Amino acid sequence: PLAVARRVIRFAVSHTSNIAAEFAHVERVLALCARSTGHGSFQTRSWQATRSFGTLRIALTSAPQPDYSLPLTAPGTYPLPNRASVVNLELGPRKSVYNNVGHLVDWVLISGSLELRNWHPGDRFPQAAHRPARKLTHFFQESGIPSWERSAWPLITCANSILWTRGQGVSPSFAP
Repeated sequence: PLAVARRVIRFAVSHTSNIAAEFAHVERVLALCARSTGHGSFQTRSWQATRSFGTLRIALTSAPQPDYSLPLTAPGTYPLPNRASVVNLELGPRKSVYNNVGHLVDWVLISGSLELRNWHPGDRFPQAAHRPARKLTHFFQESGIPSWERSAWPLITCANSILWTRGQGVSPSFAP
């Protein structure tokens, strides 16, 4: 029912921002949810509602996440900025990957320094050997990655080529 939907939105806004949502704002969020397809957002001075892949996110209005770039050396463990995950680089024989949890890189193919950075619009990732690289945006859309998670999406580069990215693994150009 419409009244319940309004209450849920008011609760989510007050729980997120400690500010009561105005009726007109609640109606704008409901209109955002009522769309049958697509994405969109609505923003006030203190909070914003964003719809992406059928999911509604209500969060504090904040500055865009800054880009990050960290030099990597192996072995090493690197926490991702503003994330609850880490990238772990280990050197070892092929058999060291337990239950195929991990991604193998042929270190002989590494020429240059490694860098852990976030996704940038236009980044391309090779899907298979002898096939053209595709923009990571296609992967995000096919996998239903919400728009608010994309700006901090981690990837590792080597000499400006993407070596690894979360969700896709190691580029065929660097795989053993």
